[in-house]
Amino acid sequence: MDHRLEALYETRQELLTALPEVPASTPQGLALKLAILAIIVMPDENEQAYNLITSALKDLHTLAL
Repeated sequence: MDHRLEALYETRQELLTALPEVPASTPQGLALKLAILAIIVMPDENEQAYNLITSALKDLHTLAL
């Protein structure tokens, strides 16, 4: 089980490293990238960043989706 968790962690890190290089070509794509950030940035670790990300995500939904 530990081996599988380690493999999943490594895959997650690889995807997170590659994600900035993938352009968001639609508002939905941008929303997905922001949603990933909202999952990664923990509100108890960086409340200001988390609030900014979730606010931008809500704004995007209001404007484009």
